[in-house]
Parts: sequence; C-alpha cells; structure tokens
Amino acid sequence: MSMIGHLRTLDGEDLDLLQRDPSQVKQLVDEGTNVLTSNIRLLNENFDQLRERIKELHAKDPSHRGAYMAQVTREMKKAGVRFDEPEGRLSLDKSWHAMHYLLTGRADEAPPPLGNAILGGTPLGPDLGYGPARLLSPTEVQEVAVALSMVRAGDLDKQCNLAAMKAAQVYACNEQNDLVLAKDYFGKLKALYGKAAKRQHGMLLYLA
Repeated sequence: MSMIGHLRTLDGEDLDLLQRDPSQVKQLVDEGTNVLTSNIRLLNENFDQLRERIKELHAKDPSHRGAYMAQVTREMKKAGVRFDEPEGRLSLDKSWHAMHYLLTGRADEAPPPLGNAILGGTPLGPDLGYGPARLLSPTEVQEVAVALSMVRAGDLDKQCNLAAMKAAQVYACNEQNDLVLAKDYFGKLKALYGKAAKRQHGMLLYLA
C-alpha cells in the first residue's frame, strides 16, 4: 500500500478543537480526503495508459508539449480524475519524501524551518497507519512560509541526484521522472504555506 503525504491547514477553531481533544485529529484528517483518495486511485489505475498516450502524442508532434499535455488532461478528466483539491489541503502523492529531500538534502528529519515543511511538527493524536499526524503551530507555519519564499524552483536542481537519493532510500524515488514529478509540487507547497501564513493558520502533516 502506498504512503501518500498530505497537508491540511488549521484555522483557530480547528486548533482549539485539537488542543481540547487531540483524538479529533482523525475527524479532521478524514474530512475531504475521499476526493483525494479517489484521484490517486484513478491516476494509479490509468497511469500506464496515460504514459503511453503522452509518448504517442509527443511522437506525433514533439514541438507542442502544451497541446498534447492538454489533451492528456482532457482524457484524465474523462476517466474521472478531478484537478481541484479541497481548500486548504494538498496531497503530495508519493512525492512527499523526494520533496523533503530536495528541500533539505536529507532523507531523515532535518532542521527547521525547511525541515518542518513536510516531516516536521509535533506528533498529535492516534496512529493513522504510518504514525500519528504532526502539528505545526501558526508561528512555525510562518517560519516555513518565509523559508520557502526564498527558495526558487531552480534551487531544487542542486539536490536532484537520483543515485544519492536512491542510496538514501528516499521513498518512491526510482527514476528521473520521479524527481520531475516531485519538483512539480513545489509551487503548490509554497502557495499553501503562503496562504496559511497570511491567515495565521496552523498546519497538519500526515501520511495515509
């Protein structure tokens, strides 16, 4: 079973709820995850077919990447994949560990603030299958947002060493395309933390 990395912003009401009763983290995690789980299942079911379709379209006209990617997107929508996520949520799919490595240069825990972006936080509530969720306070979210704002997409290339990442046993990192996919999530991650910081929200991080 795949380990999927998730992030969920927490407003003041959510934070108060968890402070009173940490076991309520399960309820917060479950809310809205059905769409994400369905998307991941559909993507996995159609992955090989979609990859072959991309190759086919690219072979016909390699100069118009945007056009054939748009066609693939239309076909994915027909398969039932949704491209919108619930407000304040982000699924990194299986790229969560690779993104952590690209940000920190480490596969294990790393110093904050960048080390907090995906694998940081204080453990909270029950085991969700791959350990408990982890909570970042609004202050910690602010620190991560500032740190991410100073990282450019090109900076991630410095850590893009597939051999080193495989040696470090970075999860689901087996080929160069896995690194490309991980980097594609960077903009979404930065945007999520930026919005959460402006709203003084906390952040819930978990694997499911």
